[in-house]
Amino acid sequence: MGILGRGLVHNIQPMKLLSDCVPCTLSKVIRLVRDKTHDEDKVRKAVEEFLAVMSESGIWDSPPMTLATRVYSRIRPIIGHEDFLREEKARQNQQALKLLHSAKDWVLRGDDPLHRAILLSVIGNIIDLGARPDYDLDSTLRSITQKGFARDDYPLLKQRLSSAKSLMLIADNAGEIVFDLFFLSLVDVPEKILSVRAKPYLNDATEKDIESLPYTEGLRVINPGADTLGVMLDQVSKEFMELFKRVDVVIAKGQANLESLDNNGIRDIFFATMIKCQPLADIMGVDKDSALLFHQAP
Repeated sequence: MGILGRGLVHNIQPMKLLSDCVPCTLSKVIRLVRDKTHDEDKVRKAVEEFLAVMSESGIWDSPPMTLATRVYSRIRPIIGHEDFLREEKARQNQQALKLLHSAKDWVLRGDDPLHRAILLSVIGNIIDLGARPDYDLDSTLRSITQKGFARDDYPLLKQRLSSAKSLMLIADNAGEIVFDLFFLSLVDVPEKILSVRAKPYLNDATEKDIESLPYTEGLRVINPGADTLGVMLDQVSKEFMELFKRVDVVIAKGQANLESLDNNGIRDIFFATMIKCQPLADIMGVDKDSALLFHQAP
């Protein structure tokens, strides 16, 4: 399964939908629509849409995030708002800003602040209203700062950044984006590009979500130009693809970007993510709630 399939051993096959993803996604859909509408008729309609997606040709041969992309696209109209978690995302950004205020000294007084900053950025990936609605950011921070990365290719990342002229960070969720921006502010690279979602599915970070955040000066902010979770390279805009191919270093945050860009066949990527579900932990050969920073060659 691409770089997914354990011991982090390379294999040429891309990741496909896991059986465990099916009931997991369905339970998320039911919970979300019920919480947002308090209307059981709409919950049943959402289940019908989920079943319709599961009957589509090729769904089992697609990355796991494809199922979520198709299902959440169908339930947006049922809920009645495109950005139905906008209030939750605003709270997540504020929570992250508060935590950053206390964690910044820990980062900056380290022997290698950039290493601590990318670890903090990955810890922020636990903020996920899909995979981990019960996330505990403070507890995860305490745990992971003690344990560090379960796999850590930072030495290679540091080496690459030392000579890089350009960097693209493909972001994931709100809240987490605060730590991403702080990390980027410490990177000494002339051209820094931040890619956010074109539209939110759950608590995905969009350009609107970073408008009032610090550490955005000098950043070029783009989106892939495609309404999907993760980055489906066969659907992105020409602008995004040109940048994706051209930049010296690409860092992709989160599981959806990992699932969609694993073995992309175009370029190398540094994947930075928390592993938030047991099936993926088993595939990756690490414990659930591990932090990973690893490089995948093209």
